[in-house]
Amino acid sequence: MMFIVSQLMTKKEKDDLRLIFMALDKNGDGALTQEELLEGYTKLYGNKERAKAEVSYLMENADADNNGTIDYSGTKGRVRVEFLLAMANKKKLLSKSNVKQAFDLFDSV
Repeated sequence: MMFIVSQLMTKKEKDDLRLIFMALDKNGDGALTQEELLEGYTKLYGNKERAKAEVSYLMENADADNNGTIDYSGTKGRVRVEFLLAMANKKKLLSKSNVKQAFDLFDSV
């Protein structure tokens, strides 16, 4: 899934998600804390309990390096895809076409 997100998402999809990330990242450090996510999801849902459940799910499933944050970009120009992975339209990304394209890329190595 991370490969598909990092390699097969369109530039527009990544740009749209980057704008969402920047709006949520209140301190501008390139990482979303549980508190920042909770604030954003509470505004979105208007329900703090639903927001807590969503944030908990995101942290458990998208914090790939287990550092307690959802990161957008790494150091030295490397892009981490935790946020993209968390926010991506999974159904669209895991389309038959994308999965085949990813398989073909791995199969050619």
